[in-house]
Amino acid sequence: MSRRSCLAAGVLAIAAGPRCSRGIRIGLLVIAAGVVPGDEARGQVGVDSDREVLERFYHATGGPDWLFDTNWLSNEPLSEWRGVQTHDEGRVRGLVLHSNNLNGSVPPDVVRLTRLVNLSLFRNQLSGPIPPELGQLTSLGFLQIPENQLSGPIPPELGQLTNLYFLSFYSNQLSGPIPPELGRLTRLNTVQLARNQLSGPIPPEQGQLTVLEFLTLWENRLSGPIPPELGRLTRLETLQLSRNQLSGPIPPELGRLTRLESLPLARNELSGLIPPELGQLTNLESLALSWNQLSGPIPPELGRLTDLERLYLADNQLSGSIPVELGNLTALADLSIDGGTGLCLPPEIQDTVFGRLALHNDVPLCDVVTAFPPAALWMLALVLVVLGLQRNGMERQPAA
Repeated sequence: MSRRSCLAAGVLAIAAGPRCSRGIRIGLLVIAAGVVPGDEARGQVGVDSDREVLERFYHATGGPDWLFDTNWLSNEPLSEWRGVQTHDEGRVRGLVLHSNNLNGSVPPDVVRLTRLVNLSLFRNQLSGPIPPELGQLTSLGFLQIPENQLSGPIPPELGQLTNLYFLSFYSNQLSGPIPPELGRLTRLNTVQLARNQLSGPIPPEQGQLTVLEFLTLWENRLSGPIPPELGRLTRLETLQLSRNQLSGPIPPELGRLTRLESLPLARNELSGLIPPELGQLTNLESLALSWNQLSGPIPPELGRLTDLERLYLADNQLSGSIPVELGNLTALADLSIDGGTGLCLPPEIQDTVFGRLALHNDVPLCDVVTAFPPAALWMLALVLVVLGLQRNGMERQPAA
C-alpha cells in the first residue's frame, strides 16, 4: 500500500474509534477526504494506464524493429519516451512516430489514451483497417496516418471526432465511400484523402466543413458530379480533385472560392462549358482542366486571373477563337493547350506571354476574317449585299 493510502487508512481508523468525540471524528474525516484517492490520484492511475497502453502499442507494432525507441519500456517519465508528448499531469497528449518502421495494425486499445490530442503515425508500414474505436477519442485534434498500407473503409464512427482539426490518410489503400458523417466535423481545417482507392460520390455533406482550407481527394476512384455544395467552403485555398472519374459539369458555385490558390480538376470525365465564374478566382496560381471532355469556347473571364502561373486546358474539345483577354495573363509560366479541336489564337495577342506559349503549343493563328466577332461579320455581310444591289441597279439603268 502506498504511503498516501496508508495515511488515509490510518486517519479513517482513528475517526472510527470509540474514544473520539463526534467533532474530532468529523475533523479527521475531512482530512481523509483530502487524502483518499481523488482526482489527482485518479490522474496517477491514468498515467499508469497510459504506460500500459503504450507498452502494448510497442509490442503490437513491432517495437523491437523500430528505428527509434529511446526510453520505451523504461521507468522514465512518459514524456521522455521517444515520440510521446504529455500533459502537465503526465497523461499522454500526443503519439508522434513518423518514419519509424511501425508495422502491424493500429491497436484498437489506443482509445484508452483518453487525453490523446495528436495521433500522428505517418510514413510507416501499418496495415489493416482503421479501427472504428478511434471515434471514441473525442479530444483528438490531429489524426494523421498517411503513407502507410491501411486498407478497408474509412469508419463512419470518425464522424464523432468533433474536435478534429487535421485528418490525413493519404497514400494508403483505403477503399469504399467517403463517409457522409465526416461532414459533422465542422472544426476541420485539412482533409487529406488523396492516393487511395476510394469510390462513389463526393458527399454533399462536405459542404458543411465551412472552416476547411485544404481538401485533397486526387487519385482515387471517385465518381459522379462535383457537388455544388463545395462552393460553401469559402476558406478553401486548395481543392484537389484530379485523377478520379468525376463527371458532369464544373459547378459555377466553385467561383465563390475566392481564396483558392490551386484548382486541379484534370484527368476526370467532366463535360460541358468552362464556367465563366472561374474568372472570380483571382488568387489562383494553378488551374488544371486538361484530360476531360470540356467543350465550347474558353471564357474571356479567365483573363482576370492575373496571378495564374500554370494553366492546363489540353485534351478537351474546346473550340473557337481564344479570347484576347488571356493576353493579360502576364505571370503565366506554363501553358498546356492544343489547337487540334478548332482553337485559334488572335494575331493581336501573339506577342504576349500567353500568345508565345500558345504558339509553342502549335495553336494556329486565327484568320483575319474569322477573328471578327459574329456581329461584325453580319454587318459586313449586310454591307456587301447592299453594295451588290446598288451595283445591279446601276447596271440596269439605260444609257443617257
